[in-house]
Amino acid sequence: MKLNKVIADQSSPFETIREIAESIQSLNQKALCAYAPVVEDLLCSQSRDVQLIEHTLDGLLDFCGHDPVLQLYKKLCRHYWNIDPAATAIRELKLAES
Repeated sequence: MKLNKVIADQSSPFETIREIAESIQSLNQKALCAYAPVVEDLLCSQSRDVQLIEHTLDGLLDFCGHDPVLQLYKKLCRHYWNIDPAATAIRELKLAES
């Protein structure tokens, strides 16, 4: 009986880690669903709204560990390059540091 409790107690941290990993995956997917239409709208409209572009890039940066979000970030950076190359270069440096 004690052995079963010890095994159950030892598996608890692994279960917790699994739950955290699932939560992170879910949050990444939600971010992708939220940001994809925003990025596509900015690109399709050829927006030059620097505040909105920078705000969107700031939000995307939080989720760049998730490859599809990273791809959105890069697409928007390429668009932003034509508007403000210096600011875009600084953002690329921030991404490289993270």
